[in-house]
Amino acid sequence: MAGVFVIALCVPEAWSDRKGGLYAPVMLAVAYLFVRCVHRVVSARLAHGDRALLRQIRFSWLHLLGGGALLISGAALGGRVQTEMMAAAIAVDWGGFYLTSRWGGWQIHSTKYFIERHNLFIILAIGESLLAMGAARLGTNLDTPLLVAALIGIGIALGLWWLYFDLITLAVEDRLHRAEAATRLKLAVDAFGYGHFPIVAGIVLGALGLEGVVEHAANTTVCLLLAWVGPATRCSRRSPRPGASRSSSACSRSPRRTDSRACATRSARRSGQRAA
Repeated sequence: MAGVFVIALCVPEAWSDRKGGLYAPVMLAVAYLFVRCVHRVVSARLAHGDRALLRQIRFSWLHLLGGGALLISGAALGGRVQTEMMAAAIAVDWGGFYLTSRWGGWQIHSTKYFIERHNLFIILAIGESLLAMGAARLGTNLDTPLLVAALIGIGIALGLWWLYFDLITLAVEDRLHRAEAATRLKLAVDAFGYGHFPIVAGIVLGALGLEGVVEHAANTTVCLLLAWVGPATRCSRRSPRPGASRSSSACSRSPRRTDSRACATRSARRSGQRAA
């Protein structure tokens, strides 16, 4: 827990370290590697007596330390190189885990417990999106657009919760429970090891968007309401140009009245042509 807390402290300065104090990007990489190593040591301790699982854990040290070396090196160099080496570290770690999970000794003894751990993580991610909205409210006045934006954000969070827990989780749990050991492991790796990454990334990006909506609620609430009703709705923030009021009033008229005037104009043109 201490290592995870240090990671949280370093995240705001992961790519842009402030002057003075410890270098946050390297501290982030070291704390992350520390947490992963402690997890491996605890796993080896709990796997005492299981030769296949112990062999699997020993192999997992290779891609763990290789990715950790890339992570620390990129953090020390900084800039664009940091991003590239972090991406390489993720590729090495995930690639090594994928290969060892296919031909190793990982086991899932309880599908219910395994899925429950991931469910708690999704709950935390959705909860963080609500906290992001609350943090964005600081420094703004409490008004109607802010309340509307907050209610829409809560509705989006509830929708994400319903999609995941009431639809996806139940079907996946039943499928994993009925699968054999080898098939169960493959499904678990694909669905939870890799499939949950875009889910969590989507929740995090959604939280970032909700934070911006609440922060600028007075300008974006109308757009959000229109987008909620129909995805094809467009909302422009540009101020009207001189003479735009005439065109906007014409657009606001009913379609029947506009069509009748257009037909009358065409009839007048035809009459004028005949008279000529």
